[in-house]
Amino acid sequence: METDFQEFVAARSTALFRGALVLTGNREAAEDGVTIPIDFAGWSLDGAKTYLDKTQTKLGTVTRKAVKGCKPTSVLGVSPHAPQIVHSGDTVGLTICVG
Repeated sequence: METDFQEFVAARSTALFRGALVLTGNREAAEDGVTIPIDFAGWSLDGAKTYLDKTQTKLGTVTRKAVKGCKPTSVLGVSPHAPQIVHSGDTVGLTICVG
């Protein structure tokens, strides 16, 4: 598995650096970052859409779920989720709160 990951990083180093640069907004931080964990929990739907656009990831199904006490339109879950890997161009589904 270590070799698969190394091959993945080697094949996509430019795209990974660009994604890290978008996330950090700082070249030094982007160069230092090997893994950047993303947790959309609590993000607004608009904020999540903007981030997905920046990383060239497609927004798939948006499921609405009633959960007491959550902020309407905030993200509750993402599919696929860790440890699965999402590549540029892949589709991500979100579950958002309807209150």
